[in-house]
Amino acid sequence: MKKIISLVFICVLSVTSSFAKDQKFALDKVTYEGISKVQVHIQKEEFKEAKELLLSLEASKKIRKKQGKAYVRFFMGYFYSLQENNVLALKYYKKALTYEALPKAQLSNTYLNIIQIVMDAQKYEETLVYLDKLIALTTPPKPEYFVYQANAHLALQNYAKVITSLDKAISVSKKTKTNWIKTKFYAHYMLKEYSNAVDMLKLLIQREPKSKEYWIQLSSLYVVDEHLNKALCALDISRLAKAELSENEWLQLISWLRFQNIPYKAAFLMQEGIDNKVISSSEKHLDTLGDMYYESKEYTQALHWYDKAANLSKNGNIYFKIAQIQSNNRHYLKAVDAIKHSLNKKDKEKVGAKYLLMAKAYYELNNIEQAKAGFSKALKYKKSKKTAQIWLDYINKV
Repeated sequence: MKKIISLVFICVLSVTSSFAKDQKFALDKVTYEGISKVQVHIQKEEFKEAKELLLSLEASKKIRKKQGKAYVRFFMGYFYSLQENNVLALKYYKKALTYEALPKAQLSNTYLNIIQIVMDAQKYEETLVYLDKLIALTTPPKPEYFVYQANAHLALQNYAKVITSLDKAISVSKKTKTNWIKTKFYAHYMLKEYSNAVDMLKLLIQREPKSKEYWIQLSSLYVVDEHLNKALCALDISRLAKAELSENEWLQLISWLRFQNIPYKAAFLMQEGIDNKVISSSEKHLDTLGDMYYESKEYTQALHWYDKAANLSKNGNIYFKIAQIQSNNRHYLKAVDAIKHSLNKKDKEKVGAKYLLMAKAYYELNNIEQAKAGFSKALKYKKSKKTAQIWLDYINKV
């Protein structure tokens, strides 16, 4: 409100003079001299005297022209605005309009002040009515008028109109403000126009690449809209690394990437976090990193991180993963070695499967006796018993 009041005061000083010079809107002597005295009182902060003089001008029968009557009411609105009495300010601004005699500049300021007052009062429909009048009056309209319009539509949840108004503001402005982009992002999001919302976030990231808020929002949008999973591949990891995310925020992004079936990007991001010591090098994190590289079919990288995780592990599951990869790669001696490490941990998970895998590796190495021994041990476990028996039957027939 104070910003607009100050604009009005500047305008009042200039328009009083223009009224005197412009014959079309020439003020009579009583109005001109009276308003000039009021201005002096206000500059001296003699508000009581200013008010008394304005009220006498309002009641004066010497002021007969519409221009004078309109201008006195306009100035009374301005005076009450200074006093932060919005009820009376609005009353007099509206009275000034009824004479249809204000010059263009003064009419624009009257509309602008009414708009600010009714918007502060949350009368958004009325705000839009006066904004339409103001925009129609001004050539070209100022971008802030469309921003006021967008804010009113936002309050009324007219999200499509919010976007339209901000696009108009951008079209007449030499510079697009960050807040305008933020508001457009929100409007697109509320309309479930996720692709457009992503475009807005990308613009925001270009302006503020270190803002982790934008990265988190961007990633969450990719999860909301399954059609955006390809676009998620374009996440700029080098810039994201500068966003100063917490460990939990990094892990959240990684989880979303993995959820969208983009494991390599997720793995690359996690490795970046671990290398930068943002993500701790715990067994769980190293194991997860190995899993994501495995899902990406980057088996050499998977083995590297599984080895690191296995060195911290108290059970044999990670060694079992290593054994599976080595076996798939036909590195059977390495597979047997990994299985032995896994079994040495003495955990009870997947024991039958481990003996099966070890026995198959021995078979591929043509070590039939060790293969039989492994399959025989696998017979003791319910889940591996059937497969072990089939293998033993096959070996014994050969």
